[in-house]
Amino acid sequence: MHASGAAAVSPETFKGVFSRLASGVAVIGFEREGRKHGFTATSLTPVSVEPPMALFCVDNSNESHQHLKLYTPVGISILSKVQSELSSRFAGKAAVERYTGVATIEHTPGIPLLSGAIACMEGTITRLVPAGDHTIFLCQVSWAQAEPEGAPLLYFSRQYHQLASLPQPGAKGPPSRSQQGMTRSLVAVIASAAPSVRTAAAIQYTCRRAGEVAPGLRTDIVNLNEMPLPLCDGRKPTDIVSVTRVVEKIGAASSVLLATPIYRGTYSAALKNLLDWLPLESLEGKRVGLIASGSTPHHYLMIDMALRPLLAWFNAVLIPGSIYLTKDDISHDGPSETTAANLDALAQALVAEAPRWAHRTRGARPRLRPRRTPGRHRRRHTPWSAP
Repeated sequence: MHASGAAAVSPETFKGVFSRLASGVAVIGFEREGRKHGFTATSLTPVSVEPPMALFCVDNSNESHQHLKLYTPVGISILSKVQSELSSRFAGKAAVERYTGVATIEHTPGIPLLSGAIACMEGTITRLVPAGDHTIFLCQVSWAQAEPEGAPLLYFSRQYHQLASLPQPGAKGPPSRSQQGMTRSLVAVIASAAPSVRTAAAIQYTCRRAGEVAPGLRTDIVNLNEMPLPLCDGRKPTDIVSVTRVVEKIGAASSVLLATPIYRGTYSAALKNLLDWLPLESLEGKRVGLIASGSTPHHYLMIDMALRPLLAWFNAVLIPGSIYLTKDDISHDGPSETTAANLDALAQALVAEAPRWAHRTRGARPRLRPRRTPGRHRRRHTPWSAP
């Protein structure tokens, strides 16, 4: 790399250099004459702690620039990793109604904040500093709140990205399973529009066993019977608060367990609706386990014939094998001995150290030998055991 003080830096080169600097993404919102304005900003920077101040930069040609004046109250929403569509919606210079159909929160009337953001702030513009083709806006923060969980949306090389964990400096060797459990989370979904005793019992048992295998594991059960999602009708997940919460929980999880009753030979409409809402990145590269329950053993192939191809499209890391339950396998009192062993194996697979192929999210994966269960349901596919 050579320095050249005489030659001017072209706009393309300058933009290319800063495209290599990863940044978080925020949406700045405000009201002017009864109309909401908002724009995407990757320049949000803390300036001072006492008093709390932040700054952001706005292109002078941006439509919002002409409305953003001194002493204007603003709301700052730091976007989560599942809100890339919102970021794109608020980007650009054209004058459009960006808030139409978008779920917002107003902690203070007249200051729009985006639902589902991992952190929010409110403040007032106290200074404007012209800087070439941009203006620097200094904002004194009057209120701030950060969610305890959630991961940020990142912008790098003109594309959206997500965080990936790295070994801590000075760490000796890979983390132990118990150490990994401290930062892991398991989200289990009961995908039934009506109460399902077998499905709920299997989920609760598996989550409890997973927590015993990995101490410190965070488990969260999403019961679609108790918190039904509206029909996916073309709106964005971020437009509806209830959908945003479920999508964010799944997006933030390290492992996902999906359980569905079988209706008329296929998985439930509640599960189909949930998968319609989920962005592709919600399951990409994540370990996903499957449980299905039915009144008879005849539909045990539904998981392999219907659900696995669908989840492979999400690039999920599917745990080989699956569990199919009938009324003889589990009840209010708990699972049968054989079913308990199968659910224990599934729990261990959900939180175990990743196999070599678990980081590959595309292409064929090696076939592992399924465990065969003796007895009258011996054709049922059950959780895997490594060969």
